[in-house]
Amino acid sequence: MVYRSFQLESVSRLSPDTSVYRFTLPKGSCLGLTPGQHLILRGNLNGKSFTRQYTPISELTKAGSFDVMIKLYPSGKMSNYVRSWKEGDKIDWRGPFGSLLYKPNTYTHLLMVACGTGIAPMVQVIQHVLSTAEDETFLRLVYSNKTKEDILMKTMIDSWKSYWNFTVKYVLTQVDKSNFTPHYGDDVQLERINKDLLIKELESQGKQKVLICGTKPFERDIIKFLKQLNYSENNYFKF
Repeated sequence: MVYRSFQLESVSRLSPDTSVYRFTLPKGSCLGLTPGQHLILRGNLNGKSFTRQYTPISELTKAGSFDVMIKLYPSGKMSNYVRSWKEGDKIDWRGPFGSLLYKPNTYTHLLMVACGTGIAPMVQVIQHVLSTAEDETFLRLVYSNKTKEDILMKTMIDSWKSYWNFTVKYVLTQVDKSNFTPHYGDDVQLERINKDLLIKELESQGKQKVLICGTKPFERDIIKFLKQLNYSENNYFKF
């Protein structure tokens, strides 16, 4: 699969280290991804190429452009490469990739467990389900961050609460419990995701699938808990 160059249209900051980068598509065209698929970004610094994978957060049917959320780290080849971008630059992408095969109403319940920028593929799946009128899959998002200020795309996530088949629990792991007041209407847990939390989330939910995305240690922990609950690889999917 060959790389194609897309022009960087705009940059919108979400947090001090995370932004949404919008790329222009040929007029009237869309990426043609299916839920959960990602793209490969190719970077180049000092004559050396490297790649990373990113999941677009724009709706799958969006025409004319696509959006990618990228977190920049103090060091790292890709972060330094992205910092060099200017609006109008041509950036190399290829894809789509990804093996999640989602069909409406295959499951009664999707439990999505994410941390940090691992929200990206969940956003894509959620948007697809909520925009498909005949899809009655119930969506439960458990989204972990250090503090409430670290929650990415919270305004969008909260807007989905108006749908009958979407709910969200925010998990905050580095908060002073004695001095914390949640936003009105938020379901918040002030400790790390553990096996007990997953037991509560998974009980009596019918035919279900767990989707997982986050840092490698986070993903390992969630999979470890699921295996302790006798969940096989057929019952969960790691992006």
